[in-house]
Amino acid sequence: MRLYKSNFANILIIILLIQYKSFALSPIHFSEKIYKPLKKSAQFFVIEIEGYIYKFEKTKEETNKVGNSWNKLGMSDLEYENWLNIIENGKKQILLLVKYFSNKSEALLHMKKVTCPNVFIKDFDGEIIEMKNRITYKQEKVETLGIALKRLYEEGDENTITSILRQIIEKNQNGLWKFGFYDAGSAFQYNWGVKFKNNSPDVRLLDYGELIEISDYAFAHIKERDFEKRWEIIKSSHRSSIITLTNENIAYTFLNNIKNEFTVEKLRYYYQQYIHNYTNRAS
Repeated sequence: MRLYKSNFANILIIILLIQYKSFALSPIHFSEKIYKPLKKSAQFFVIEIEGYIYKFEKTKEETNKVGNSWNKLGMSDLEYENWLNIIENGKKQILLLVKYFSNKSEALLHMKKVTCPNVFIKDFDGEIIEMKNRITYKQEKVETLGIALKRLYEEGDENTITSILRQIIEKNQNGLWKFGFYDAGSAFQYNWGVKFKNNSPDVRLLDYGELIEISDYAFAHIKERDFEKRWEIIKSSHRSSIITLTNENIAYTFLNNIKNEFTVEKLRYYYQQYIHNYTNRAS
């Protein structure tokens, strides 16, 4: 009987050891969670961990996979390749921003570079990807601009909406252009967010995918920008346009303001301030 008990104990120990080794060799532990991105982004895998937003930089191949899923944004092959290059260049600009301007430009960061946590992400096509040794940023979670505008309008708070839209213009000028950067994207509803402090809105840039250094391209881009023809402000058939989220008066007031402020002359004015103050930022 003692021999039986001894053999049973040995067998039990062996079974436990086998289970332990199998668990230790498993690539995904039970304590690890597979995260689903909050949105389909061209530049980052974006997830939420414990109340903070983490952004993991994508490879160019991963960006291209997203672009192809969007039918290359309806662009020609040449335009699409240029778009891919802008996204890639945007990654370099973010590193510059983090390094030089995080304590200067109020429009920009509220974001810092952190060590890449070992997590797994399920991409939009079902592929499980391990986030390992990637450039990673951590941001405070805020309300995206489109969601905030819709909520505030339903609450009848047009004054706060006016303040938010005014800050969009001001923080492009004083938070980007004055620091030598230009946002080539126009999707304010998705690319910008709002943090409310004591019921006051603080508008912040969230998506840096189309951020570029001011150059001849930026001046040409702002000259050709036609907000009347794009969907973001006054296209009533688009569910996320400002006119759809709010009303005609708010949308057209914002349109007129942005047409007056987003000009070659205004961009040159703020860029000259950058040249004067920050030419030696890399030294």
